[in-house]
Amino acid sequence: IFDYNTDISKTRLLPKADFRKANQTLWKALKSNKPIAFRAFGQSMHPFHPPGSLFLLEGYQQQPIKVGDLLLIEDDATPYLHRVIQLKRKTTLQITTKGDFSLFPDKPVSPTKCRAIAIEYIKGNRFISLQTLPQQCKARIIAWISRILSLLFRCFRKLGPQRRKK
Repeated sequence: IFDYNTDISKTRLLPKADFRKANQTLWKALKSNKPIAFRAFGQSMHPFHPPGSLFLLEGYQQQPIKVGDLLLIEDDATPYLHRVIQLKRKTTLQITTKGDFSLFPDKPVSPTKCRAIAIEYIKGNRFISLQTLPQQCKARIIAWISRILSLLFRCFRKLGPQRRKK
């Protein structure tokens, strides 16, 4: 099981050498073509996946990506597990992810930054497949709501505080 802390404030407590070594071990394990258990820490996926949630990840090998999928993205050698909220195809595919609890989406990334897809969520002693139709529908609804909320938040932030006239 890879216990990985995605909370940046706690991640900085790891010595850089240990951090890089843990990442290299994770990337090697994902290339083995066998699902690996991955424990995600941090608040970004709360309330649907609270801190310490356990997932089975499958290494990404050009599988189709859908809105609602949970992807393990490597950005600047740091992995994070977030939900796909938008797919854009310009010259190449651009994937926008967002933590369910995050206010803003992550910067769009290409599929080359994608390292794994969550295929199961482990809750207690139950394995819940994220590939079934009901789970995929639920994930798409969560992604849609998450995207709408981030767009609304962005609009309200641009408006700024309204000043009352006296």
